[in-house]
Amino acid sequence: MRQERRTLEVDTCKLQQMPANPTVAPLVHAEITGPGGPAFNVLTAEARDLQKLLQSGSLRSVDLIEAYLAQIQRHNGYLHTVISTVPKDMLLKTAQSLDDERLANKTRSPLHGIPILLKDNIATHPSLGVKTTAGSLALAGSEVPKSMNITNGWSAVGGQTQSACVRGDVNPDDRKHKHSNPTGSSSGPAVAAPAGFAPFTVGTETEGSLIVPAAKAALYAVKPTTSIVPQDGIVPVSHNMDAAGPMTKSAYDLAMLHDHLVTPGKREGESQECHTAAATGSWDGIGIATLDPEVPGSLTVRTLGELIDFDKQNSLSLTRTEAPNQDPMIEARSQNVSSDMYGHHLNHFRNVAKNKALDPVLSEFNVDVVIAPADSLLTCLAWRSGYSVASLPLLYLDYNRRPFGLAHIASAHQERLLIQLMSAWEATFEKRKPLSQIPE
Repeated sequence: MRQERRTLEVDTCKLQQMPANPTVAPLVHAEITGPGGPAFNVLTAEARDLQKLLQSGSLRSVDLIEAYLAQIQRHNGYLHTVISTVPKDMLLKTAQSLDDERLANKTRSPLHGIPILLKDNIATHPSLGVKTTAGSLALAGSEVPKSMNITNGWSAVGGQTQSACVRGDVNPDDRKHKHSNPTGSSSGPAVAAPAGFAPFTVGTETEGSLIVPAAKAALYAVKPTTSIVPQDGIVPVSHNMDAAGPMTKSAYDLAMLHDHLVTPGKREGESQECHTAAATGSWDGIGIATLDPEVPGSLTVRTLGELIDFDKQNSLSLTRTEAPNQDPMIEARSQNVSSDMYGHHLNHFRNVAKNKALDPVLSEFNVDVVIAPADSLLTCLAWRSGYSVASLPLLYLDYNRRPFGLAHIASAHQERLLIQLMSAWEATFEKRKPLSQIPE
């Protein structure tokens, strides 16, 4: 969906859109030096490395806040990624408190003192100074009773942001899977991470909203098995199909953040060991196979021209209104679906996706995961089955430098396996590159 170009004021929060062809400043290597001397780069820094610098005393959490806020100030004007931040004085006060705790040998978790950016459909209490709007003007004045049980922090607007990987404005004719579009409702956090706005981010997904934007930003991401991450405090499409998940620059960071998101006791079929233990960098124990599908020769539509003719002959007459994108909501409102009918259809497509699609393939070919292009229908199978799906950075397009990647899916509660594969992938292939290191 293309966002109208305007300035939207929501209380003290402002999202400013740029003219149609803005002058774009290049993303820079922002080298920040802590009190102990070592520098870190907001474009490349991983949470694991930042935590080591914090533990050694070479860096403070207040340094991180200053660095990431400066990067947001420098580049958010044309990326349209962050809709609001906790006021700087509050962030610095919290960061100083966490620094003091560290000096007193008290650390809360491996994420202690690391800033995080959250998608704007994740509830943040008004006392933090940020609203929860889901990027919608209709929710601009809303207030939530409490923050979701995820690290309190920054919020990112979903929907139509500007890809950090493609210079210039979004082409208005590009649909969500085209090259200038960052894709999906988690495009806010997906663009923010490679732009150096935070070490890692949290998005949400029904179908593809984490995986496809992550692939277009050269990020690792996972949509966890449905229900193991709490849904309270998330503006959903469906509580039965949605999940919040991490978007990170490395497999280890993803494992750390995933451990923080998952509700204790919800890892059915898995050990309670932290998922970071699965980030081994090894392919040991992972079954691998390739697929060479046969296309039936009986297909009546076999060329683009035949497909165009078929569409013309079988097109449906649609009634356009002033707001055509309202049609699905109007139609949904007119339906009278009982709880029993909803449950029947939910169970039906759960059964089809699990028992007639994914599970037979995994069993028959004795493989652990299925891998496909990130913008394929694999994410559709994930939301229908409730199984976990994750992204893998792959390569960069020659003509515009945009990353593209793969998605991989396993059966329910196999996040450890997916993380091991991501870690092995990262150890085997060339590491993801910051934007300034991608050849023109």
